[in-house]
Amino acid sequence: TLSALQMLLYVLIGNSVLEIKGMTFSYWMMLFTASCFANLLGLNISASFNSAKVIYILIPILIIPQLLFSGVIVKFDKLYPLFASQTGVPWIGNIMASRWAYEGLAVNQYKNNEYEKHFFGFDKERKYSNWKKDYWVKELQNKVNESRKYIKEETPERLSYSWGVIRNELLKEQEFVAALELPDLPTIRTSEINNEILDNLEFALERLFDFYRDKYNRAANEKEEYVMELMDSEEGREALIVMKDSFMNESLEEFVTNKNELEVIVEYNQQLVQKSDLIYLTPRHHGFFGSHFYAPSKPILGQQVTTYSANLLVIWGMTLLLTLSLPHFNVYVITGF
Repeated sequence: TLSALQMLLYVLIGNSVLEIKGMTFSYWMMLFTASCFANLLGLNISASFNSAKVIYILIPILIIPQLLFSGVIVKFDKLYPLFASQTGVPWIGNIMASRWAYEGLAVNQYKNNEYEKHFFGFDKERKYSNWKKDYWVKELQNKVNESRKYIKEETPERLSYSWGVIRNELLKEQEFVAALELPDLPTIRTSEINNEILDNLEFALERLFDFYRDKYNRAANEKEEYVMELMDSEEGREALIVMKDSFMNESLEEFVTNKNELEVIVEYNQQLVQKSDLIYLTPRHHGFFGSHFYAPSKPILGQQVTTYSANLLVIWGMTLLLTLSLPHFNVYVITGF
C-alpha cells in the first residue's frame, strides 16, 4: 500500500513537471510493479545476511548494473563483445528489471500517446517497407553481384558466405511474403551456384522491391487521407497541431527509432539486421527473450502481445521468484508457521 501511494505521488508530480500527459495510470502501474520487485529484492538481502556492512556493500553492487544494463546509458550492441548483441537484448540485459520497466514505458509512451496512436499503424507500415526496399533489398542485390564476382574469381569461401546471407534472408522472407516463390533455395549448394540462379534471384529481389514500394505508397496515401480528414476544418488543423505539441516527445523519438545511429543495416552471423526505426519492427524470428530492444510487441505462444503488457508480466514473474526464494517464505510453506 505504501509503495502504491509513493509511486502515485511520484508519477503525479513527475509527469506534471515533465509535462507527460495521458500516461498517469500506465506510469503508475509500471513503477509500482518495479517497486514491488525492489521491495522483494531488499527483503531477500536482509533475510540472507546478518551483517549490516555486507548489506551496505551489496546495495550499490545490485543497483549499478540496473543502471548500466537497462539499455538507457549504453546501447546493448555497443557493450563489451562478451555481453553485446546485434540482434536482440543480451542475457545480461534480460535479467535486469530496469530494462523491462524502461522499455515498457518508452514504447508505450511513444506509440500510445494521444497523437501518435492515430498514426502508428500507418507509420509502422511505411517505415518498415521503406527500410526493406531502400536498404534490405539493395544489400541483397549487392550480395548477388558479389557472388557473380566470386564465381569468376573462383573464391568458394567468399561465395559461400555471400550465398549464406542471401539464403538466410530469403528463407525468412518466404515465411511472410507468399508471392516469393523460391522452392529450390534451401537445397542449392555453393558448388551449384551459377549465373542462371543469380539471375532468378535478381528477378525475385526486383519483385520484392516493387512489393515493398507498393506497401509504402499505400500506407503513405492512407495516412495522408486520414490527416486530411482530421484537418478538414480550421478547428481540426489547430487541434492536430496542439495535440502534436502536447504529446510528441522528440527526445524519446530519437531513442526508440535510433534516429542518430549512422548504420541503418548491419551484417551479423550471415544475417542482415535492421538498426533504424526499431519501434516499427515487429519481432518474428528470435522469440520472446530474443526480441530487439524497443520492439512494439513481443511474441508469446504465437501471438504478438504489446511490449508494455509483456514487460509487466516479466517483472511480476521476477517478483514471484524473489518471493519464493525468501527463507521465511519457504519455512512457512513447509511447516505452516
